[in-house]
Order: sequence, then structure tokens, then C-alpha cells
Amino acid sequence: MRPRRRDDFAIAIICALVFEADAVEALFDETYDRLGKHYGKERGDANTYVNGRIGKHDVVLCYMPGMGKGSAAGVASSLLISYPGVRLALVVGICGGAPSPPKYQEIYLGDVIISDSTHWAGQIERSGLFSMTFARKKPAVNLKTRRNTISTAFNKQEPDAVIREPMIFFSRPAIFISIIARLLLMDAAPVLEDHEIRGREASEPYPVSIYIGPVASADTVMKSGQHRDEIASTEKVLGFEMEGAGVWDHVPCIIIKGVCDYADSHKNKVWQEYAAATGASVAKTFLEYWRPADHRDASGNYHVIIPFAKNPYFVGRQQEIQMIEDSITMPDGPRKLAITGLGGVGKTQIALEIAYCMRHRDPECSIFWIPCTSFEAVEQAFVTIAQVLGLREVQPTKVKECLRAHFSQSNKKWILIFDNADDKDMWMEIQGSSTAPRLKNIIPQSDNGRVLFTSRNRQLALKLAPSNVVSIPHVDQKAGKEILMNLLICKDLLRDDYETNTLLEMLSCLPLAISQAAAYINRNDISLATYMSLLGEQEGASIELLSEEFDDDGRYEASQHAVAATWPISFVQIQQRDKIASDFLSFMACISHREIPESILPHTESAKARVEALGLLKACSFVSAQVENSMKYGTFTSWVGTTADRLSTVFPDEDHCNRQTWRNYLPHALYLADSAEFQERQHDYDNFLARIGRCLRRDGRYAEAGSVFRNVLSTQERFCGPEHADTLASIRNLGLCLERQGNYEEAEAIHRRALLGSEKVLGPEHPHTLIRINDFGSILAHQSKYKEVETMHRRSLSGSEKVFGPEHPRTLNSMAILASMLFDQGRFVEAEELAVQLLGARKRMPGPEHPWTLTSMRNLACTWRKLGRTSDASILLKDCVDLSNKALGSHHADTAQLFNILLSWETNSKPASTDASTPPLAHTHESEMMPDSKLGGRKWRRPMNFLFQRRR
Repeated sequence: MRPRRRDDFAIAIICALVFEADAVEALFDETYDRLGKHYGKERGDANTYVNGRIGKHDVVLCYMPGMGKGSAAGVASSLLISYPGVRLALVVGICGGAPSPPKYQEIYLGDVIISDSTHWAGQIERSGLFSMTFARKKPAVNLKTRRNTISTAFNKQEPDAVIREPMIFFSRPAIFISIIARLLLMDAAPVLEDHEIRGREASEPYPVSIYIGPVASADTVMKSGQHRDEIASTEKVLGFEMEGAGVWDHVPCIIIKGVCDYADSHKNKVWQEYAAATGASVAKTFLEYWRPADHRDASGNYHVIIPFAKNPYFVGRQQEIQMIEDSITMPDGPRKLAITGLGGVGKTQIALEIAYCMRHRDPECSIFWIPCTSFEAVEQAFVTIAQVLGLREVQPTKVKECLRAHFSQSNKKWILIFDNADDKDMWMEIQGSSTAPRLKNIIPQSDNGRVLFTSRNRQLALKLAPSNVVSIPHVDQKAGKEILMNLLICKDLLRDDYETNTLLEMLSCLPLAISQAAAYINRNDISLATYMSLLGEQEGASIELLSEEFDDDGRYEASQHAVAATWPISFVQIQQRDKIASDFLSFMACISHREIPESILPHTESAKARVEALGLLKACSFVSAQVENSMKYGTFTSWVGTTADRLSTVFPDEDHCNRQTWRNYLPHALYLADSAEFQERQHDYDNFLARIGRCLRRDGRYAEAGSVFRNVLSTQERFCGPEHADTLASIRNLGLCLERQGNYEEAEAIHRRALLGSEKVLGPEHPHTLIRINDFGSILAHQSKYKEVETMHRRSLSGSEKVFGPEHPRTLNSMAILASMLFDQGRFVEAEELAVQLLGARKRMPGPEHPWTLTSMRNLACTWRKLGRTSDASILLKDCVDLSNKALGSHHADTAQLFNILLSWETNSKPASTDASTPPLAHTHESEMMPDSKLGGRKWRRPMNFLFQRRR
């Protein structure tokens, strides 16, 4: 997720020359903004910025107007004005190197130097000598322990290839120049006279080397080999540059620069662009592999995830805020606190104010905000937090337990804010199935952490934070008037104190109701008296329509339904003014009211009308927190069908390329599916629910997917019958979920039922039947029933060849499954025969670089190694690694796995046939190839469809 504001950037990269910055920008994984078009900058800041992402780090790239310490200091000073959150700067580019520094091996052109300290080397005197006024800058971080990790990681990436693509123009100079340089210039021997050069022995080509040590920084370019060697000897420096000391005066920095010359009189520009590229590549590698010791990333000493900006109009509540702040900061204070009060009283705004106060009060305290509007919203928030913390390999089903362990064991300060913890069932009862944990049980426990809840349900708040509940009353008249004053455009409307106080009394001084009233008054340019007359004219039925939400279990104080009295006014007016806006609001009332994608809203013929309708809802504050769950009652019940029709139309299938779309839509689809109104008519939306279940399964949420499929299956058995094709598909989907959960006995029974039903209803050679044969074989393999497994897979292969054809993707996948089974049983000769045939077919279709083809290459290499053909196996696997690096990228999990296998083979001296480093064969699971609804035999074949299929 890209940062919302400049304050969220914690890492800066500073370059003195344009081609240095170009080299860095070429290695961005994602570019957010160029030249301040989106993020802008502060007035008076003359710097030029490019914002983007390198690995998991958000960075701001800053171009310097010129070289030298003075220019660098000015750039760093302006940088901190526009980007005050920057905690670390990387000064990246080119430098001069000391060819034979003390205690180090020889440095060559293109090698990279990383500073662990900077020596300010003064200025060049008129005589051309340095004035020896050294002042050492302390290191920003300890890099010594990371030297081997960074060097190894960088060289594994084959930097020449990295530089060649995508930075073609940053190529290594021609080989004859390199040889001459190694013989003569690269030594940069001490200059005895202006034209005297001392040579050294040539060496064979080798990878770029990385050196970590002191760097000398000066105002002027070093051009004397003699003085270079003197400084290198006395100060133990590795290189010479001009910007680091100036940056270091303002922000901790690390210098990462490629060696382009030897800081002597033989300077030239031949190696500058290549050195800039090696420096940029090492900087990227540094960021991708650098992990602080306390597991925080380089974005600073804390993580902050707060979904809303600080409210500039927040007033009052100082007593409550001070009480909660004191409790949070007390060393022996309560670990859990809760804010409770009526809906609309401002609990979320108070929590928001506390979050920003704590951020200012203790910058090293991490703050994470978790919206609790639904179980799915909590799941998504936990996944985001895990990604920010660098826990990227955690399975979705394990993320809550992993985060609980992480925070419980952390020795750093943190605050978790659970906003809108209103649903008692979500916290105190098991959700979905017996495998889902209670949210109350996943709250971490640590002396360094605090947990803050906001809840309308006072009873739940008392269970979550016993004896530490802060009740929030309505604001008083003074604070209410101040809120109204801040929000109204025309301040003269408040001249009549009696009229103002009367309106505040009618609104019960609820901040939410005051905000809504002010938005309506501003939009329609009416007086307070007119607004109050509208309040009095609303019929009782309309009041009742929007009053249910405030009958919470935690309400202990009688109150007029002020918000319910406010909303009908705006809604009636919206109905009269804009039917599209009214329809949008009715639609949103049927789904989760947070993070609603615009694309999910009903289709409109006119883009202009759509924009204006949403603008009207924004003006009335109905598309933010005011869209409450209570709107699903009364009039909005009729909108459940309309909403279901729309969602069933736009909700995608489980194809990998749709993953982000379905993740955006899932909370709303699940919210709708959970409503009583939808469940009364869910038999009309079985296909929609099945898509939801398959997407949950692809995301690894097997328990939730299984619950959906059980629900769909129950409905289909009742309305369609137990042997209908859709019923059999749901049986299969349920079996796949049970298999992934390790429930093999029940999964076997379910798959057997699906297979027998398909054979009976569809026939033994129907595409669905053949797939279910493989399903059944897979579940038998989990239970080591190999004789039955082989029978099933050979039957599936024979049937697939007959129905689909010998080179159809499903036929080839059946072949791969059979080969894998033979390999597991040690029948390597038979497995080889199938693997050779399979690889040849997949090279033809879908092509030599497709992930399926790469899997087939891997499998054949593993089989050859088991047969003792180690040389052939290694050559084939090397080709596979190269193709995977080209097709998938060097950081893809499959590429990394292939590289690790190859590395283990090259370093393992055991006989190939007994080598445990050879992994089992892999294949594409049937559920990952194509949904049942898209299957077919010869007459349905669409070979082009499979060109773009990807394994999950």
C-alpha cells in the first residue's frame, strides 16, 4: 500500500548526478510519484523528488543541484522540511577508490563501497594537497555483522544481469578496456610524476565485490594518487567522495557508491555509468536484505498504521484523553483499556486523537489500528500488519496467532487499537467453524504493549478490559457549539445563542449528529431555524427506520435518537434530488459500511451522473462513518435483492489475476450473505456463493470456505437434488477444503461421493468425472494407499487422453500426477518416461517459459539425478533457473526454490540416488487450473485459454 502522506516516507536516497539518480530510479519496483505531482513539497523547498518502492521499503529519491558538501547539506535540510519522517538517508552514486587499502583485498573498478563511518577530510589547498583536518562521523547503523549477508545476496543476483536489464545504458565497459584498466589504470599506483603510471598484475574476471568501511568526504575531487595513499594508510579509508559529510550533519546516512576511478590524475568517465549502476544495485540489495535487530524495517523506529488523518476540528474530551494517555504511559498501567458510549458520541475520534498524541509523545512506540466492523475486516487488517512487520511468509490462516506471538515476545513498545468492537459474537463466540479462534483469545499480552478498544457495547467492553472502561458522555453545550462553529461555513448563523442551544439540544449534543447537521446546512445554505423545522416535520415512521442501531446491549442511559432524527432529513432530500445517489445509499446499506470499492456500486449509464451522485453523498457525509449497519432494516430490506444481483454480477471467479478484486469485494459479499434477508433467497444465488467459497479457498481460508460450501450444498440438495451437476460440484469443493485442512477421512468420503455421483449422472468419461478421479486419487495418496492411487491416476490419464486429447493441459496434468506418484515409490525409470513426454508437450504448449513448463523441467532434472545422470540433471536445472529468473523474476518463490535445489546439488557430495536434497516432484493441482464451470472435452477445447493460466 503506497503511503498517504510525505510524513510516511522514512528512507531517502540522495544522488549528486543525474545519471546516478537515473540508475536508482531504474531499480524501483514501483514508482508512486514524479516531481511532486501527487505528494508535492513544502514552500521554499527547491529539491526535486521521485517517490517509489524498493522491496518493502517506501523511499523518496532526491536529486542534488550540484556536487559537494555544501550542496548536500542544503538538500538534506530541505528534505527534512518536506519529509520530516525521514530517519535514514542513503547517499548513492560514484566515488574514487583506494586500489590497495590496508587490511582489504584490492579494489577494482565497478566494486562498491558502503560506509560504516565518514571522515570529513577538509578542503584542497592551493598546492593541491588536502588540509588534514579529519573529523569522524559515527555510523548510522552497525554494518559489520551484515557484510557477508549483503555481499552474498548481491552476488547471487548476478549483478551484471541485473544491470543489463532494465538498465541497458549502464553496461560494463568493453572487455579490452577492462583488461587495460586491470593492467594499468586500476592500480592507480602512487604518481611519482605527472605521467608516470605503476602497473600491477592482471587478474581473472570476478563478480563485483562489496567493501564496508570508512569513507573520506571532502569539498573537492581527490586527484592525487600520492595523497590518496597517505590518507588511506593513516585513516584506513576505502574511498573518496564529496556529499556524505554534508548529509550526515542533518540525518543519519549510509554512503553506497560504485568505484569509477582511483582518485588520482588518471581520472576518466569511462566507468562512471557502470559504477553508478553497481552502486544502485547494491543499494537496492541493501534495502531488500537489511533487517534491524528488533525486526523493524528501515522506515524508522516505529510502525504507524492509522487509517484516518488527524482531525483538525477535534475539540473537547481533554479529561478523558488525559486519563487514557496516563494509563497507557504508566509503566505498571493497565494493558487493556476500552472506550464505550452511544453510537455517534465520538469514540473513534477520541481514539484517533489519542493515537496521534501518543505518536508525538513517544515516537518509538508502534501504533496499529484494526477496524472491527466485521470478522473479515479484522482478518484483512492483520494481514496488512503482518506485511508491514515483514512477516510475509505467514499463511492467512495463521496470521492472527503469528501476530499474537510476535507482539507478546516483542521488547519494543506498541499499541493496538481495535475500533468498533461492538459484536459480542465476534469476540466471545467461535466464528464459522470449530477451527476459528475467538478474537478475545488472540489479543497479545506484553508489558511493553497496550490494547485500546472502542465499543458501543458496554457489556462487551467490560469483558474485554475489566475495570478499565472509560465511558464517553455527550459533549456539553460549549464543546458542541465549538464543533458547530468549526464546521459551518457561515459563522453568522450562530449569532443567536438561543437558536444554537436549541438545535444542540435537539441533536443531544452528539458530535456525529452535529457534523451531519452542519454538512446539510452548508450544502443547502439554510438557517438553523429551517433545519430545526425539518427535524420537527419528519414522520415517526422515518424516525423508527433509522433508530434500531442505538438499542445496543451496552446502552445504559436513555437518550433521544438524535442521529436517527438527523439522517431521514438528508435521505428524504437525497431521494428528491438525485435518484442515483439514493440508490447508491440504499445499496451501501446492505453491505459492510467500510472500505466500499466504487466499482461495486450499481452501474450507471452516465459517468457524470455517477460522479455527481457520489459528490452529493460526500457533501452530506453519508459515504463515511454515517453509513451505519442499521440501514438494512425497514425500507432497505427490498434492496437486498438488488444488492445481491449487483454483487453476483461483478464478483469475479478465482483466477489468480482477479485476486485483488475479490479481496476488495469479499468483506461485502460475506456481510450480505450473513444477513437474514439474503438467506431467505440464497437458493437464487448458489453460483455466487460458490465463487465466494472458491476465492476463500484460494486465499487459504479453508475453514470459512468449507462453511460456505456446506451452506451451498445444503441448499442445492434441497432445491436441485443430491445428484444434480451443481450439487456434485459443491460436494467436490467441500472435499478440497477438507483435504487442505488435513481432514483426510471425511475428505475421502466426500470425494468418493462426488466421484460416484459424476460416474452415475455424467458418465465415466465426462471431464468432471475425470477430474474427480484425480481428486480421489490425491486423497488416497495422503493416506499412502498407493495401489489404489495408481489405478485411479492411470484411469484418469487414459480418460483424459481420450476426452481432451494427448496434449491438453488436463491430460498433461494427469500425466504429471502419475509421474509424481511413481517417483514417490522409487519407480524412477517409469517416472522418467512420463517426464520426458510431458516436458516435450509443454514446451510446445503453453511454451518454454510458462510456469507449468518450468515445473516439468524441474521434475525431469530431479528424476535424472535419482537415476544417476547428475551432469544432465544439473545442466537441465541450470537452464530451468535461467528461464525462471527471466519469466518470473529473481525474487519469485519458485525461482528461489529452484536456485536452492541447484545450490544443494552442487555442494552435496553424496551419491545422487541417496541424496535427500532432491525434492519430490511437483504438479499443478486440479483446483488451480480452471473452475468446473469452464471445463469441457474436445468440443469445448480452447487452447488459448491456457496460455495465460498461472499456478497459485
